[in-house]
Amino acid sequence: MGRKILQEEEVEVIILRYKMKNIIIVNQAPHGIGPILRAAEFAQDLYHMLKKDNPANEYEIVFTEPEKPFLKKVLQNETFLNDEALEHVWLSPEFGALVNSFDFSSSDYKDRLENIAANRSNLEAKLLSLLENGMEAYKLVKPEERMAVKSDNLLCEVSHNPILRTAVDGSLSMFYTTIGLFSEILKHASDVNPRYNDAELQKVVQACISEAKDVESVQTFLMVAEPSALTYKGNTNKNELWIPPFIRPPAGSTETLKQGVYLNISGIDSVQKQIVDLAKPFMDAGYAVYYPPSYKQGIEGGIEKAPVEKGISIFSNPAIIAAVGRMGWSSVWEPMMNGSPFITYEYDEKEDPEMHHNVRTLEQLGLGVVMKTGDEPKVVMEKALALRPKIQQYLGTLQQKYGTLNGIEFAAKRAYSALKGW
Repeated sequence: MGRKILQEEEVEVIILRYKMKNIIIVNQAPHGIGPILRAAEFAQDLYHMLKKDNPANEYEIVFTEPEKPFLKKVLQNETFLNDEALEHVWLSPEFGALVNSFDFSSSDYKDRLENIAANRSNLEAKLLSLLENGMEAYKLVKPEERMAVKSDNLLCEVSHNPILRTAVDGSLSMFYTTIGLFSEILKHASDVNPRYNDAELQKVVQACISEAKDVESVQTFLMVAEPSALTYKGNTNKNELWIPPFIRPPAGSTETLKQGVYLNISGIDSVQKQIVDLAKPFMDAGYAVYYPPSYKQGIEGGIEKAPVEKGISIFSNPAIIAAVGRMGWSSVWEPMMNGSPFITYEYDEKEDPEMHHNVRTLEQLGLGVVMKTGDEPKVVMEKALALRPKIQQYLGTLQQKYGTLNGIEFAAKRAYSALKGW
């Protein structure tokens, strides 16, 4: 038999597989929108710091393939828009399938905890095996171009609330960012939700705490953004490195918009109804209600508007007087950076305990209000807008403490310094 003549594309794949040494692997929680976008910005900043220091080196950024296709468009058309790093962004379906198996598919958070307790270790072993033998990824802007990602090729991991580890032996620099250590959030779950006093549920919680500590134990840095889930309890964990809000301060928007609120509709399907149900009361009270194009069902009477357009955040527009939604921290930080309050709703016992912690911090710091059943939107808005001076004061405190409000850049500088051995 004659030797197979390789096509040019196949040669390129082989070269990539065996020559690449500088991969930044991005490992984030699968739920919602914020985790992947914040982790992407972290990787983007680190990429450019490395390229500035070593222009001749080729660095690659590998993500999990998002379960929701629109997130690929956001990465391409917003996060990496007009950025040469876009040519170095890859997505791994195999990595994505493993991580996305922990997505919210139930309205009861207990089901997710049971999934983590039962399956996290086994799926992590599959991920490590994939990385040992070559995990497939394709280029975001040229999907026909493929490469195999191997453990030996990894420069570092950047993460946001990760569930799986890409290394377990301390051989890889791993830069973990979070809104609160998962082990700590679960440890204090019964403080905010009596359901977690149940003996059987506590067994599941303790198993998840053990799994979470395994993930946390191998990290180079555990970077916790401020404010975060447990800020109301005080920043007391000596293993945590505190950083500013894990978001970029928005560039100012000068677009003319009707005064109103932005409905920050979660990427978690099971909680979208609670958020969308808040639209009509605010419209009936005379406020314009904006919502993201990713919510394909649309909102009658609402105004479809992307949260970020050409790098400009809608929350920097003075017409957006408040944000409304589920209290994930990315959703809170966005209006907070503009001095605007966040309005959320009441959470039941089936919700993620993080949300219950988040509300405690939100109310203690005066960053927003909880709209309860029967509350009048105008009264809620009056209470929320009265918090603006307190929000500005808090931003000033953070600026003085960290010297910046850009938590993305702050985290990337920490990671870059560690990689340089400084």
